[in-house]
Amino acid sequence: MENNLYNEQLVKNKIIDIIDKLFNIQLDEASLDESLLGKNIKLTARDLVYLYFEIKDIWNINISEDSIVSGKFHTINSISTLINGEIKK
Repeated sequence: MENNLYNEQLVKNKIIDIIDKLFNIQLDEASLDESLLGKNIKLTARDLVYLYFEIKDIWNINISEDSIVSGKFHTINSISTLINGEIKK
């Protein structure tokens, strides 16, 4: 795995790229704290499942069910924090 996938800003950019690739939704820095399920981005719960598995495959990490249920998997910034936390373990 490339070391640049571990840089916090690059993780955020990669998440934006994944969302574009999977759902054809172009996001930018202004979208980092917007809910992925909200009125602007409009992903579905099923879309989050696809996003979860893509992230899991790319970074070879597991994000706990508790993290997802507690709402920590709902913005680009929060997902990036989860990824970086798992990488540092």
